[in-house]
Amino acid sequence: MHARFLSKNADLADVFGKIGVHPEGIEILRRKAETYRIYVSGINPTCANIIKQEMLAAGGDAAIPMEAITGKGGNCDVVLLGTEKCLKIFLGKLRKQPFNLSALATQIERMLEARRNALNGTWKTSKRILKTEIPLIMGILNITPDSFSDGGCFLKPERAIERAKQMIQEGADIIDVGAESTRPGSEPVSAEEEIKRLSAVLDEIISLGKPVSVDTYKPEVAKFALERGAEIINDVYGLRREGMAEVVARYGAGVCIMHMLGEPKTMQENPVYTDLIADIYRFLGERIEFAEGKGIAQERMVIDPGIGFGKTVAQNYEIVARLEEFLSLGCPLLLGTSRKSFIGKVIDVPPAGRICGTVAINMVALMNGARILRVHDVREHAELVELYKMLAVR
Repeated sequence: MHARFLSKNADLADVFGKIGVHPEGIEILRRKAETYRIYVSGINPTCANIIKQEMLAAGGDAAIPMEAITGKGGNCDVVLLGTEKCLKIFLGKLRKQPFNLSALATQIERMLEARRNALNGTWKTSKRILKTEIPLIMGILNITPDSFSDGGCFLKPERAIERAKQMIQEGADIIDVGAESTRPGSEPVSAEEEIKRLSAVLDEIISLGKPVSVDTYKPEVAKFALERGAEIINDVYGLRREGMAEVVARYGAGVCIMHMLGEPKTMQENPVYTDLIADIYRFLGERIEFAEGKGIAQERMVIDPGIGFGKTVAQNYEIVARLEEFLSLGCPLLLGTSRKSFIGKVIDVPPAGRICGTVAINMVALMNGARILRVHDVREHAELVELYKMLAVR
């Protein structure tokens, strides 16, 4: 006899098949190997104890504060630990409990469904439906004089158009055009200047046939771009500027809602959070709800936790490591790590030398649930996606 551990990434369906498990039992057993961790806040001690007992009875467990066990203290937080089967049993029992715990059961069921949609869903733009089950590459085209990595490189229209063509040849699924730098410490430009820069290149880039996104937070710039045929707005302010949500809704555009603490000029001076992931999660959830209230369907949204936008180096790495937690918001995850300083500060290289670091980080991001990668280096990331697909089937 000989025993060994199986990797958490092992293809259990394949393993079970090889050892002769009945076909109908393979999926049942595979689900038993998946453990969910669900954080629940604002629970009174009585409810915490009910949750603990019902999770144990269902074959899982719940972490609750010591004070809650004795019924002391005020509202507390709880972490549920269990397989999909365990949660299904637990949620059925929770619906029969008092204290409005049936509402919590409904919320958790919706979260589980939202998570599945975020991983294997679609992103609807004004012209098409993009499937996100296979990761998409959004190529960055900065037509600015002062972007942190390639400022001034594509300021001339002919060079910008040529670069767009090159990125498409290399495998870009989306071209993201930015006419204002939002790097840390950057100065804003006027809407008129943004429109002037875009007007020189937008028509020809749109004519190339790929979806075109415009990176702007100004509603007048968004309106101009969408009228010309762009189909996505990438908004670093997360639709906080007055009138932006109405423009996106009116044109039926796709939208990326990003988290940013503060504004570009000052966001890196002293970023402070009560709870990093919880704060970003709450912000994005609120913006999704706001957007829906303005007439933007959730199928048109993707979300971005905003790497480098009001975060320390350590906080950026924590976000990448915990990306999966944002999936329950129900929107595909977009991530922009490309050549950013949180990579350079670890490996001590300038922006142009951060390609390998970016690719490494983005593989982790894909494994943790990212579905759209916003990058400068398209060819390298097209290769990355092919490698990821070989790993993901496991």
